[in-house]
Amino acid sequence: MSKNPSANVVDNSLVLSLPNALNPVVWRMELAKAKMSAIEIREDKIGDFALILKTPKGDSNEIARFGAKNDALKGLHAITNAMLKAEKTQSKGQKSAQNSGVFKKVMMAFLGVISFVILLIIIANVIAIFAGVTPNGVGQQGGAGKAGIIQDGVPQSADDFLRSQ
Repeated sequence: MSKNPSANVVDNSLVLSLPNALNPVVWRMELAKAKMSAIEIREDKIGDFALILKTPKGDSNEIARFGAKNDALKGLHAITNAMLKAEKTQSKGQKSAQNSGVFKKVMMAFLGVISFVILLIIIANVIAIFAGVTPNGVGQQGGAGKAGIIQDGVPQSADDFLRSQ
């Protein structure tokens, strides 16, 4: 197992592993609760270095204690990298959400235009039917139109001809 500290943001929580601390620790902090908090390194009277969480209320919570300042700095550096990585990932997620939002808007506008055109065609056909005009292509399949009506110069099937007799 590595003696190097590591930190990751998982489910909006900072998860910190400090195996190089005087008392190795895995520590978790919800980022939503610690928006205005600070993490700092403090040297105590006996020469140890503590990684401290300072809250906006003025509370100080010790995360871990280290024998050397360099080890404490490695822990602080791991925290910084994890938070920056999480911020970049979150920014990419927001951009892709914005892009998908634009795509959805374009598709909705396109579907709206298509629906409007179809509605206009339907209304025009209904008006034509009520006006007594047969719209082009409706009810005519190369025949004489309605069965029983004989029209000069228009081809018709033998069945239609015999039905009209």
